[in-house]
Amino acid sequence: MFDKLFKRKGKNMNRDFTLEFNNLIKETLAKSLKEIGFKKQNNNFMRPLGDFTQVCNVQRSRYNHIGEIRFTINFGFFIPVVYSVLGDKTKLPSFPKTDDCHIDGRTGHLIYGTDYWYELNEETSLETLTEQFKNDIKNHLIPMFQEIQTMDFLLNLIRTQYDKRKYYISPLINAVIILELEIGDFEIGKEKLISEYNETLIPKLVEGKRVYPDGTEEIMYSEFRVNEYAINRYKQLAERYKIELPK
Repeated sequence: MFDKLFKRKGKNMNRDFTLEFNNLIKETLAKSLKEIGFKKQNNNFMRPLGDFTQVCNVQRSRYNHIGEIRFTINFGFFIPVVYSVLGDKTKLPSFPKTDDCHIDGRTGHLIYGTDYWYELNEETSLETLTEQFKNDIKNHLIPMFQEIQTMDFLLNLIRTQYDKRKYYISPLINAVIILELEIGDFEIGKEKLISEYNETLIPKLVEGKRVYPDGTEEIMYSEFRVNEYAINRYKQLAERYKIELPK
């Protein structure tokens, strides 16, 4: 269908965007990450560092078609104790992926301050995109990975207010709590746990999102209610770390 559509519009379909995409990832992202010790599995990359593992992957848009490929780069920090406690799991993945991380981000926010997707289509120049992508990896992604190599640096980063962080990463609040309780400052973790528990007890308007095939989104709301799952989760964490929650 898309093939016929592009022919009717007079588009030049001589370019193989899948081939261009694969070569772009291989010659830029994969090569750069390999130079600093990352291992590769398909379009997933990881580098173990002791206390945690740096993770990176290429995410292609679900709306890609024969005439266009859009993609972005996700990254994360896989911390075994956080993964085990939050997931109630004893076995760790042999090759952690970004979905296994509870502290993560995207290159769009890291580089451009907003969500950003690279585009390969008839309107874009492969040479221009390649130069942009190389620059983003060399001057932003690689330096970040090279600097965030210790737990102390990672802890100090997530303790900093989001808009003041040197690198924009977004940890789940439960991951922050566990990280403080297990590795960082127990009192900070305890204070955060109690604070989040008290906040969860307040009924809130529940927000949902519906994504349509054309990519547009609709935000929907339901009645005010408390999040029973979150409340029970905080109670479990409090019991695990012997923290007394307010009655």
